[in-house]
Amino acid sequence: MYNKKGDEYQWERMKQCISYHVPMIIMLVIWVGCSLLY
Repeated sequence: MYNKKGDEYQWERMKQCISYHVPMIIMLVIWVGCSLLY
């Protein structure tokens, strides 16, 4: 009883969530990196 469709749906939502948050995470990392360097 493996629900592939549901699993795929979860993965799609996860990818959307990650791609939505990646720019913020990158900005945060750059900001923290610059704060530590200077």
